[in-house]
Amino acid sequence: WSNYKAVPVFVDKQLNQDSYNLYCNNILWPLLHSFDNLINNESKFQAYKEYNKLFCDRILEVAEENDVIWVHDYHLMLLPKMIKERKNVKVAFFLHTPFPSGEVFCNLPNSKDILKGLLLADKIGFHLPEYKSQFIDACKTCLSINDFIKNKEGNQSLPTNAAKETNQKNNSNKPMKQVNKSTNEVKEKSDDSLKVTKLCDSNFYNTVKGIRYSPSCIETFKKVSLSSIPIGIDPNMFREVLKKDKVQKRINELKNIFKNKKVILGVDRTDYIKGMPHRMKCYEKYLSKYKNNSTVYIQIAVPSRMDLFEYNKLVTDIKLYSTGINNDTGINNNKVLLYNKSVDFDELCALYSLADALLITSLRDGMNLVALEYIACQENKKGVLILSKFAGAVDTLPGCITVNPWSFEEVADKINGALSMNENEKSRRYSINKINIDKFTAVNWAKKNLEVLFK
Repeated sequence: WSNYKAVPVFVDKQLNQDSYNLYCNNILWPLLHSFDNLINNESKFQAYKEYNKLFCDRILEVAEENDVIWVHDYHLMLLPKMIKERKNVKVAFFLHTPFPSGEVFCNLPNSKDILKGLLLADKIGFHLPEYKSQFIDACKTCLSINDFIKNKEGNQSLPTNAAKETNQKNNSNKPMKQVNKSTNEVKEKSDDSLKVTKLCDSNFYNTVKGIRYSPSCIETFKKVSLSSIPIGIDPNMFREVLKKDKVQKRINELKNIFKNKKVILGVDRTDYIKGMPHRMKCYEKYLSKYKNNSTVYIQIAVPSRMDLFEYNKLVTDIKLYSTGINNDTGINNNKVLLYNKSVDFDELCALYSLADALLITSLRDGMNLVALEYIACQENKKGVLILSKFAGAVDTLPGCITVNPWSFEEVADKINGALSMNENEKSRRYSINKINIDKFTAVNWAKKNLEVLFK
């Protein structure tokens, strides 16, 4: 720790299998993306608890009083509660996936345990207001705290038993908080006898809402800040790579290979949330409808979680779809170039720079930073971003063309529109997106999260 500012957490092989693979990736991942039909019924929640406790024990070996601990993602949703119960430190949590509706989330056994694990954090962060709102919905549904919701005017009500206790202690029915509409700030009246705080909403869009939550009993309320702050990238890292001589050489090689071709690019992990089979069908529809022989679709499909059945099947399906399209177009005119492997960073940036369009057809995606990376590499060509409306990045990149990946005809039409777009319109859309990726970087995202934590 003193030398590297990092501490390894060693996880037993079987525990890692049961917690990381079978619970996190086989249960929580599909659930959080609203693919609840893919959830494996075998519960490994006990392993998930042990996994979180391992991290807690290791953190507390080095953490000191008044330190700040920032926990990331669905693998460690019990960790905030575990830490707070044992040490006086600030704990923030950020979820990098979507959050499903309360109705979907509460179907999960132990959903209450997970929510309570999160609600002892001082701050919980999400990428989008939608995810945050659905988290609130889950709290209302799973924990039966509907009466703790405060409306936009600042009025609020306590559950019957809580209100009764409040009146007994304070002999007053006055509301404890008021909202100043002109500043969107919540002002609290002094009430030392009843230590009730709020689950407040301090976010990227500067709106004010609130929940009040009791983790154990009516008398002990906990303040939790909710934020919705979309993550970014470091665009300059990509731009610097494009300046390298060997990358420029590779770009020129690719231009010669695909001379007189319009290049459509896809870059994904092989995950069902990415909608790659849908993308293949959309491209096939485009080819049949517009009879365009001057396009090629390059798909980088990086293998992921291959020890799980759904992911193995997906790789097979993608290969079958691409082979089918190429069989129809002929051996000398392959339309789909599929790479079932990762590519190095230089090659990736060269492909981003080459592509006339990037096609993203996610069925559900927390953000999708590939979209931002593509924009960072498009200063010269100003290619067109075609982005699923179900990807979180769609709010960050208003210059994109949005599509519904379930409508193959719509996507085919949008592909045609992107490839035939005039230079002025491409430049206009690119400029809008460039402003946002430069403004909302990963560093600024981190700073904003910490600002919310310390408010």
